[in-house]
Amino acid sequence: MSRIRAWTGVLLVFLLGAASGIAGATVFYRKRLQLVRRDPFPFPAEDVAQKLRSELHLNQEQSAQLEKITAETRLELRRFQEKTRPQAMEIVRRAGIQVRAFLTPEQAEKFDALRKRAIEKHQERQRSLQRQTPEKPPLDAAQNPRP
Repeated sequence: MSRIRAWTGVLLVFLLGAASGIAGATVFYRKRLQLVRRDPFPFPAEDVAQKLRSELHLNQEQSAQLEKITAETRLELRRFQEKTRPQAMEIVRRAGIQVRAFLTPEQAEKFDALRKRAIEKHQERQRSLQRQTPEKPPLDAAQNPRP
């Protein structure tokens, strides 16, 4: 009877450990996904700004300047990403052609299906981000003169 109790205890500890690991991972990945959905271009401006504020003991005026710089940088990076996206997609397209060239017909069929699913998933994620991210009007030189 004591062996059964011991094995039951070990099994229970194992199951509780697995359940807590799964729960922790789920919470972590949900939080990470929320961050990515909030900002499609993951420039950690808030993290950087907060670290600089605390480490450098910035005053209110400095914090405001830092906020402006990080916002401009994020916008500039988004514009850069939008401008270079077609070139990046062409590189990925060519790589797909190269990979497909050495596959068997069965593998090529599966590869095509995988690519189609990946494209659909990417497009859905983009639509979801567009619904969640409010449109920000582009800054022009008159609104935001450069020094």
